[in-house]
Amino acid sequence: MHKKFGDQPDNLIRHELVRELISLMIGDLVAEIRRRIKAHNLQSADDVRMLGQPVAAFSNTLEPRHREIKAFLFERVYRHHTVNGAMSKARRIMRDLFNLMLTEPDLLPQEWRQQAETDDKTMRARVICDYVAGMTDRFAMEEYRRLFDISDSMA
Repeated sequence: MHKKFGDQPDNLIRHELVRELISLMIGDLVAEIRRRIKAHNLQSADDVRMLGQPVAAFSNTLEPRHREIKAFLFERVYRHHTVNGAMSKARRIMRDLFNLMLTEPDLLPQEWRQQAETDDKTMRARVICDYVAGMTDRFAMEEYRRLFDISDSMA
């Protein structure tokens, strides 16, 4: 049993701890901004620009802890092999959709196809890039399956 949270499930405890950490970080940031504004007698946006150092930063107490949190997250979350695998798959899906539509622009919806019908290859690539970039994750995966999965259409 946890002293502060009792018999709460781990996921609820984690959620509460993250919420508290975010609140602590926001409070520290706001207090440090106020301290710096007062210490440098900042009165205008020009004063801030001319200061030569950031006004918005964590305090000297919290900054080292912030770096530790970032290092932990990069190692255990952002660069975790499962995340890297998912990111690799997403890049492959986007690249393949882009390349297919570049070589076969008739696969684009009518309004996008009309924009892509140009002799300017750069403009055509820009239109297709904009179309693919505007896809939601779910739609991109559905389009990928529809366009590349031969088992659906060859039965």
